[in-house]
Amino acid sequence: MIYRNLEEKLKEKSAEQDVLLSLFDRGATVIFKWNNDETWSVPYVSESAERLFGYKSSDFVNSTIGYIDLIHKEDLQRVHNEVDAAIKEGRDYFEHEPYRLHTKKGATKWVHDSTVTVRNAEGEITHFLGTIVDITVVKEKDKQLLQQYKLAQMGEMISMIAHQWRQPLNTISITASNLNFDIMLNKYDLSHKEEAQKFKECLCENLSNIEAYTQTLSKTIDDFRNFYKSDKKSMLLNTSEPVEKALSIIKVSLINNGVKIRQVYKSTRKVNLFDSEMMHVILNILKNAEDNFIDKKIQNPKIDILSYDTLYGVVLKISDNGGGIPKSIINRIFEPYFSSKDNKVGTGLGLYMSKIIVEEHHGGTLHVINNKDGACFSIELPA
Repeated sequence: MIYRNLEEKLKEKSAEQDVLLSLFDRGATVIFKWNNDETWSVPYVSESAERLFGYKSSDFVNSTIGYIDLIHKEDLQRVHNEVDAAIKEGRDYFEHEPYRLHTKKGATKWVHDSTVTVRNAEGEITHFLGTIVDITVVKEKDKQLLQQYKLAQMGEMISMIAHQWRQPLNTISITASNLNFDIMLNKYDLSHKEEAQKFKECLCENLSNIEAYTQTLSKTIDDFRNFYKSDKKSMLLNTSEPVEKALSIIKVSLINNGVKIRQVYKSTRKVNLFDSEMMHVILNILKNAEDNFIDKKIQNPKIDILSYDTLYGVVLKISDNGGGIPKSIINRIFEPYFSSKDNKVGTGLGLYMSKIIVEEHHGGTLHVINNKDGACFSIELPA
């Protein structure tokens, strides 16, 4: 009787497992089992894999195609490193950053997977169990939003170029006009050697100044060109570098609006950064602070920029004395299309895209709190 009851319970449990597996076979999520070997051989994968990859589950089980063969070559090393890190750290569960896969028809899909490690009695990892979800639609939407955001920012960039160029162009014009007046009014008697020498020195000095101003204009063009450059590879950089590049674009505008900027760079550690993308993030935070100062007519506006090292990476904080973000909206400012600005001014994409850049492209975190004087944005990046 005992054995019969036990047998019936086992059958019931087995039937429940079959039902659960059939749900994965019919659904959009792929469940898989892969071995801890060099080729990541796949002894089991749900039939839903065919909808995602184009290959049947039997293709994987019979080793007709390997999972490693599907991973985009630009993402393969990173995926390997994430698995190795999880094993080295003894984690029983880990998630990969989104990566790309090739389907049987040659299409590229973005996926997110969650993995559990399975160990034997000796504590050795024998295999992994996990799920894969197709997030291509989400990634494409983010890509479109990023492009929309960049286009929306171009108007502001042109305005900043005007601010950057106005003073050097005005100075060049004044310098050229003064030289022209000196010549027209015969200020220097060129028939006398001493007067001719003075004119030569004056001319050389003013031409040298004009050259310096034109170099400033040229550098401004380079700054904006770099800002819109599409990063292909990350570089080991100190966080002060994208901050300084962002300031080179907006500093004139901040100074013209009476904003004092204090920079304290305590971080000595270098982290992997997509330079121009991080410039987007920093510039967006600075521009929001500037707009808030103007809107609220803040007296003696200030922005503090601080970086320091932590046990796990680097923290970059940008804080202001603009009175802070209202409690009613502070939890929504990173939502797409949400803006506290007038519709004609704000797109509602800046902080949303900034969060994606920091968290998805750099594996860090971006959050904001109100301090006693205003808002404080923190960017935390892993080393």
